[in-house]
Amino acid sequence: MDTTEGVVMRRTVKSAQALILAIVLALGIAVPAIAGDAYVTQQAGDGFSVASVEEAGAGGKNPQRAAYANVISSGQFQSWLCTDGVNDTSCKPDASNVDYQARQLLEPCNSASAENCIESLAIVSADGTSRQAKLLETLPANPPLPAIPSQGLFESKGISLYEDESTSPSTLYAVSFWNNLHYNQSVNKWITTNIDVSVFPYRVQAGSYGLNFIKDSTGADNKPHLDDRSNPSCDWNDENRCGIRQDFAPGTRVKVSARVSKSITGWFRGRITKPSISLTSFSDSNNLITVEGEEVSVPRMRAVLSPSNSTPEQQQAIINHGGNGGNTVFHNEVKYPFSNWGEFSWIDMFRALANDTAAGVSSVWSFSTIDGASNNQCMADNTRVLGIVSTNATLFNGTTPNFTDGMLTYQVAGMHYMPDGKTLSEGTYDLVMRSDVARCLYGFSKAPISATISVIGNNGETKAAVTTVGETQDGWIKLAAYGFTFSSPTINVKLTQEAPAPATGSPSTVKSTITCVKGKTTKKVSGTSPKCPAGFKKK
Repeated sequence: MDTTEGVVMRRTVKSAQALILAIVLALGIAVPAIAGDAYVTQQAGDGFSVASVEEAGAGGKNPQRAAYANVISSGQFQSWLCTDGVNDTSCKPDASNVDYQARQLLEPCNSASAENCIESLAIVSADGTSRQAKLLETLPANPPLPAIPSQGLFESKGISLYEDESTSPSTLYAVSFWNNLHYNQSVNKWITTNIDVSVFPYRVQAGSYGLNFIKDSTGADNKPHLDDRSNPSCDWNDENRCGIRQDFAPGTRVKVSARVSKSITGWFRGRITKPSISLTSFSDSNNLITVEGEEVSVPRMRAVLSPSNSTPEQQQAIINHGGNGGNTVFHNEVKYPFSNWGEFSWIDMFRALANDTAAGVSSVWSFSTIDGASNNQCMADNTRVLGIVSTNATLFNGTTPNFTDGMLTYQVAGMHYMPDGKTLSEGTYDLVMRSDVARCLYGFSKAPISATISVIGNNGETKAAVTTVGETQDGWIKLAAYGFTFSSPTINVKLTQEAPAPATGSPSTVKSTITCVKGKTTKKVSGTSPKCPAGFKKK
């Protein structure tokens, strides 16, 4: 983002990995763009702060491959750019506590045996038929960076562009498949730790645009830093074209398959509805991951602050999240501080200033890995895919559901009303998990599992929701709750299982007791099939 010209906050979500609390120190006014373009807010001058909830970018504007040496030096965090991985002597830190991280975009597979690549993008029809999107091109990286096989880094590439020719006119899609890596110094290799994937429609606008690139310049600390020259109005761009994000057609179902490192396992989070996920072995080092689901509409929060309408606590919250302090709280400057998942106090603090009304709605299709461990060993297996949790809530946990007191719980939050200030904002929640994980949690047998889903408001009331539960023959449980309203509800899932009936023709093993009488004599008889003695009658 350009911090001198202001900020363009796009309606469409960029990724699902991290939430950003955007402190935009300007008054935002929603204005319509070309039909289908993303919702845009524009800056209108000094004297205001804006507290919003936005998601981190997964577009193609960031470096296509860059390694960073992160260190704590003299009590301050510093990040130095290493364009040649750990071989880059210019960014070798003096400190011993260096933490190397890297970020790479996967390119489409160029052979049947290629690894770490996008295998396909498909659009799924209502009848379940998939139509493959046509690959148009993969944008070149700038600057081009060769593969470093000795370190496990592959050649740098840019975002990949596709076309769905079955629509009229054709629909253009961009696929941003980020591979995030950490350098393991004990084995001298980069290890993939998580992935960030986003698919979005776009239109092309011709013009003259500066290339976004890494300027390997030396800063005041005598180390190289990133110089991002990307155009803030584009979700991707080259010198002559700007890709502008569009809304999905309602109900669009997208399917992405990719070959990824076998270190990618466990749980996933998504911005999709009716999801499915699978992971199969592709090679000794790669798995084939496939994620499918419908696009989802995510309401956005935006609260405008002025000195007269905000409290000292709200102003301090802005400062705590990276905004300017003192007399510059309401100065026209842009800050994008990072927030952990589920910082529900932030959205509650500014809800009234936002009139409990969404500023816009994002049309989104994205998913990513969940980094945090579960609070239960049954949900902590790191050898396979365990499940995916997805919601359209403005703010959500971003972790695996908690298993507490026999329930799987998940918290979400959002504005009560849609942008018109009248229509209720309705939530979606999907949980797909392996059946054997559920059986592990509850100690269930192989008999069928059922479930109840309840959505509980922050004041304890039960919210109406349409819920569905199903167990597939291939070993997955699918649970969903749609149509509930916000502000900050908690979604509870309780799984149950009936005791299996005795097999046909097999005697029951359950004992019972009957009372038998003969005149004034009474006898109690116990057994699996008790009967009264001769001369006695059952009472």
